[in-house]
Amino acid sequence: MNQFEALWEYQQADLALAKLNDDLKSTPAYTQYLRLKKTYKKHHNMLESLDRELSSKLAKQDEYASKLAELVRAFDLEKSELEIMESDEGSKAEELTEAKKSIEKLVSSINALSKELNSLVSWCRNANKQIGDTYALAASAKKELDAAKQTCEKERQDAVPEANRIKEEILEKRKAVPPELLKKYSALKESVPNPVAKVVGETCGGCRMSLSSVIVRKVAAGNVGVECETCGRILVQ
Repeated sequence: MNQFEALWEYQQADLALAKLNDDLKSTPAYTQYLRLKKTYKKHHNMLESLDRELSSKLAKQDEYASKLAELVRAFDLEKSELEIMESDEGSKAEELTEAKKSIEKLVSSINALSKELNSLVSWCRNANKQIGDTYALAASAKKELDAAKQTCEKERQDAVPEANRIKEEILEKRKAVPPELLKKYSALKESVPNPVAKVVGETCGGCRMSLSSVIVRKVAAGNVGVECETCGRILVQ
Protein backbone atom coordinates (compact mmCIF):
# COMPACT_ATOMS: atom_id res chain seq x y z
CA MET A 1 0.00 0.00 0.00
CA ASN A 2 1.45 3.38 -1.00
CA GLN A 3 1.14 6.54 1.08
CA PHE A 4 -1.79 7.87 -0.98
CA GLU A 5 -3.77 4.66 -0.56
CA ALA A 6 -3.03 4.83 3.17
CA LEU A 7 -4.20 8.45 3.29
CA TRP A 8 -7.40 7.54 1.42
CA GLU A 9 -8.19 4.64 3.77
CA TYR A 10 -7.41 6.86 6.77
CA GLN A 11 -9.94 9.39 5.51
CA GLN A 12 -12.58 6.67 4.96
CA ALA A 13 -12.22 5.59 8.59
CA ASP A 14 -12.31 9.23 9.70
CA LEU A 15 -15.50 9.82 7.70
CA ALA A 16 -17.06 6.64 9.10
CA LEU A 17 -16.66 7.97 12.63
CA ALA A 18 -18.13 11.34 11.62
CA LYS A 19 -21.10 9.56 10.00
CA LEU A 20 -21.69 7.51 13.13
CA ASN A 21 -21.83 10.70 15.21
CA ASP A 22 -24.09 12.40 12.66
CA ASP A 23 -26.42 9.40 12.62
CA LEU A 24 -26.78 9.59 16.40
CA LYS A 25 -27.83 13.24 16.02
CA SER A 26 -30.52 12.43 13.47
CA THR A 27 -32.42 9.62 15.21
CA PRO A 28 -36.13 10.12 16.03
CA ALA A 29 -35.24 10.07 19.74
CA TYR A 30 -32.64 12.83 19.34
CA THR A 31 -35.01 14.89 17.20
CA GLN A 32 -37.68 14.55 19.88
CA TYR A 33 -35.11 15.44 22.55
CA LEU A 34 -34.22 18.69 20.76
CA ARG A 35 -37.91 19.57 20.33
CA LEU A 36 -38.67 18.91 24.00
CA LYS A 37 -35.56 20.83 25.07
CA LYS A 38 -36.76 23.83 23.09
CA THR A 39 -40.27 23.53 24.57
CA TYR A 40 -38.94 23.24 28.12
CA LYS A 41 -36.65 26.23 27.62
CA LYS A 42 -39.60 28.27 26.33
CA HIS A 43 -41.65 27.45 29.44
CA HIS A 44 -38.65 28.10 31.68
CA ASN A 45 -38.00 31.50 30.09
CA MET A 46 -41.70 32.36 30.40
CA LEU A 47 -41.62 31.51 34.11
CA GLU A 48 -38.56 33.70 34.65
CA SER A 49 -40.18 36.57 32.75
CA LEU A 50 -43.47 36.26 34.65
CA ASP A 51 -41.64 36.02 37.97
CA ARG A 52 -39.66 39.19 37.27
CA GLU A 53 -42.74 41.09 36.14
CA LEU A 54 -44.80 39.81 39.08
CA SER A 55 -42.10 40.95 41.52
CA SER A 56 -42.15 44.39 39.92
CA LYS A 57 -45.96 44.57 40.03
CA LEU A 58 -46.08 43.42 43.67
CA ALA A 59 -43.59 46.13 44.61
CA LYS A 60 -45.74 48.68 42.78
CA GLN A 61 -48.81 47.27 44.52
CA ASP A 62 -47.19 47.80 47.93
CA GLU A 63 -46.22 51.33 46.88
CA TYR A 64 -49.78 52.15 45.80
CA ALA A 65 -51.25 50.60 48.97
CA SER A 66 -48.94 52.78 51.08
CA LYS A 67 -49.88 55.92 49.14
CA LEU A 68 -53.56 55.03 49.40
CA ALA A 69 -53.26 54.64 53.16
CA GLU A 70 -51.65 58.12 53.34
CA LEU A 71 -54.46 59.62 51.26
CA VAL A 72 -57.10 57.99 53.46
CA ARG A 73 -55.43 59.36 56.60
CA ALA A 74 -55.29 62.83 55.01
CA PHE A 75 -58.96 62.49 54.04
CA ASP A 76 -59.96 61.52 57.58
CA LEU A 77 -58.01 64.47 58.96
CA GLU A 78 -59.52 66.95 56.48
CA LYS A 79 -63.02 65.59 57.12
CA SER A 80 -62.54 65.90 60.88
CA GLU A 81 -61.33 69.47 60.51
CA LEU A 82 -64.29 70.31 58.24
CA GLU A 83 -66.73 68.95 60.82
CA ILE A 84 -65.13 71.13 63.46
CA MET A 85 -65.29 74.16 61.18
CA GLU A 86 -68.95 73.50 60.38
CA SER A 87 -69.79 73.37 64.08
CA ASP A 88 -67.92 76.59 64.69
CA GLU A 89 -70.13 79.58 63.97
CA GLY A 90 -67.04 81.74 63.57
CA SER A 91 -65.79 79.81 60.56
CA LYS A 92 -65.76 81.75 57.33
CA ALA A 93 -67.53 80.55 54.20
CA GLU A 94 -64.30 80.80 52.20
CA GLU A 95 -62.55 78.49 54.65
CA LEU A 96 -65.36 75.95 54.44
CA THR A 97 -65.27 76.08 50.66
CA GLU A 98 -61.50 75.52 50.56
CA ALA A 99 -61.78 72.64 53.02
CA LYS A 100 -64.52 71.00 50.90
CA LYS A 101 -62.43 71.42 47.74
CA SER A 102 -59.47 69.85 49.49
CA ILE A 103 -61.63 66.89 50.52
CA GLU A 104 -63.03 66.51 46.98
CA LYS A 105 -59.51 66.50 45.60
CA LEU A 106 -58.49 63.82 48.10
CA VAL A 107 -61.56 61.71 47.21
CA SER A 108 -60.68 61.98 43.51
CA SER A 109 -57.07 60.91 44.19
CA ILE A 110 -58.26 58.04 46.40
CA ASN A 111 -60.68 56.80 43.74
CA ALA A 112 -58.04 57.00 40.98
CA LEU A 113 -55.40 55.25 43.06
CA SER A 114 -57.90 52.62 44.20
CA LYS A 115 -58.72 51.88 40.57
CA GLU A 116 -55.04 51.46 39.71
CA LEU A 117 -54.49 49.31 42.79
CA ASN A 118 -57.45 47.07 41.92
CA SER A 119 -56.06 46.71 38.40
CA LEU A 120 -52.68 45.68 39.80
CA VAL A 121 -54.26 43.18 42.17
CA SER A 122 -56.22 41.67 39.28
CA TRP A 123 -53.08 41.46 37.12
CA CYS A 124 -51.12 39.75 39.91
CA ARG A 125 -53.95 37.27 40.45
CA ASN A 126 -53.97 36.39 36.74
CA ALA A 127 -50.16 36.24 36.66
CA ASN A 128 -50.13 33.81 39.57
CA LYS A 129 -52.56 31.58 37.70
CA GLN A 130 -50.47 31.81 34.53
CA ILE A 131 -47.34 30.95 36.51
CA GLY A 132 -49.09 27.90 37.93
CA ASP A 133 -50.25 26.76 34.48
CA THR A 134 -46.82 27.37 32.93
CA TYR A 135 -45.10 25.57 35.79
CA ALA A 136 -47.29 22.51 35.17
CA LEU A 137 -46.43 22.61 31.45
CA ALA A 138 -42.73 22.99 32.24
CA ALA A 139 -42.84 20.07 34.67
CA SER A 140 -44.54 17.88 32.07
CA ALA A 141 -42.02 18.90 29.38
CA LYS A 142 -39.11 18.24 31.79
CA LYS A 143 -40.42 14.74 32.49
CA GLU A 144 -40.65 13.98 28.76
CA LEU A 145 -37.25 15.62 28.20
CA ASP A 146 -35.58 13.41 30.80
CA ALA A 147 -37.12 10.29 29.23
CA ALA A 148 -35.96 11.35 25.75
CA LYS A 149 -32.48 12.11 27.12
CA GLN A 150 -32.25 8.62 28.61
CA THR A 151 -33.19 7.10 25.23
CA CYS A 152 -30.52 9.20 23.48
CA GLU A 153 -27.92 8.21 26.07
CA LYS A 154 -28.77 4.54 25.52
CA GLU A 155 -28.40 4.97 21.76
CA ARG A 156 -25.02 6.59 22.29
CA GLN A 157 -23.91 3.86 24.70
CA ASP A 158 -25.02 1.19 22.21
CA ALA A 159 -22.84 2.88 19.58
CA VAL A 160 -19.72 2.95 21.78
CA PRO A 161 -18.34 -0.44 20.65
CA GLU A 162 -18.60 0.54 16.97
CA ALA A 163 -17.13 3.98 17.70
CA ASN A 164 -14.20 2.40 19.54
CA ARG A 165 -13.64 -0.04 16.68
CA ILE A 166 -13.53 2.83 14.17
CA LYS A 167 -11.20 4.85 16.42
CA GLU A 168 -8.80 1.91 16.61
CA GLU A 169 -8.96 1.61 12.82
CA ILE A 170 -8.22 5.33 12.48
CA LEU A 171 -5.15 5.01 14.71
CA GLU A 172 -3.95 2.00 12.74
CA LYS A 173 -4.45 3.68 9.34
CA ARG A 174 -2.78 6.84 10.60
CA LYS A 175 0.49 5.00 11.19
CA ALA A 176 0.91 4.39 7.45
CA VAL A 177 0.44 8.06 6.50
CA PRO A 178 3.54 10.32 6.36
CA PRO A 179 3.49 13.21 8.87
CA GLU A 180 3.56 15.90 6.14
CA LEU A 181 0.42 14.43 4.54
CA LEU A 182 -1.32 14.20 7.90
CA LYS A 183 -0.48 17.84 8.58
CA LYS A 184 -1.90 18.92 5.22
CA TYR A 185 -4.95 16.69 5.74
CA SER A 186 -5.70 18.23 9.15
CA ALA A 187 -5.35 21.77 7.79
CA LEU A 188 -7.69 21.07 4.87
CA LYS A 189 -10.21 19.34 7.13
CA GLU A 190 -10.97 22.69 8.78
CA SER A 191 -12.52 23.90 5.52
CA VAL A 192 -13.74 20.70 3.82
CA PRO A 193 -15.10 17.49 5.43
CA ASN A 194 -13.25 15.19 3.00
CA PRO A 195 -9.81 16.66 2.26
CA VAL A 196 -8.75 13.77 0.02
CA ALA A 197 -10.41 13.17 -3.36
CA LYS A 198 -9.83 10.67 -6.11
CA VAL A 199 -9.28 11.68 -9.69
CA VAL A 200 -12.26 10.48 -11.71
CA GLY A 201 -11.36 10.64 -15.38
CA GLU A 202 -10.12 14.20 -15.60
CA THR A 203 -12.22 15.64 -12.78
CA CYS A 204 -11.83 16.07 -9.01
CA GLY A 205 -13.94 13.51 -7.14
CA GLY A 206 -14.52 16.10 -4.40
CA CYS A 207 -15.75 19.23 -6.19
CA ARG A 208 -16.51 17.56 -9.59
CA MET A 209 -14.59 20.26 -11.44
CA SER A 210 -12.32 19.56 -14.40
CA LEU A 211 -8.59 19.14 -13.80
CA SER A 212 -5.82 20.27 -16.07
CA SER A 213 -3.90 17.57 -17.94
CA VAL A 214 -0.76 18.58 -16.01
CA ILE A 215 -2.47 17.86 -12.67
CA VAL A 216 -3.87 14.57 -13.92
CA ARG A 217 -0.43 13.44 -15.09
CA LYS A 218 1.18 14.41 -11.77
CA VAL A 219 -1.35 12.39 -9.81
CA ALA A 220 -0.95 9.42 -12.14
CA ALA A 221 2.82 9.62 -11.68
CA GLY A 222 2.38 9.43 -7.88
CA ASN A 223 3.62 12.92 -7.10
CA VAL A 224 3.24 13.91 -3.43
CA GLY A 225 0.72 16.53 -2.32
CA VAL A 226 -0.92 17.36 -5.66
CA GLU A 227 -3.97 19.54 -5.01
CA CYS A 228 -7.15 20.28 -6.94
CA GLU A 229 -6.86 23.66 -8.62
CA THR A 230 -10.46 24.51 -7.63
CA CYS A 231 -11.12 23.18 -4.12
CA GLY A 232 -7.57 22.53 -2.86
CA ARG A 233 -8.20 18.86 -1.95
CA ILE A 234 -5.33 16.40 -1.96
CA LEU A 235 -5.72 14.30 -5.10
CA VAL A 236 -5.07 10.57 -5.28
CA GLN A 237 -5.36 8.04 -8.11
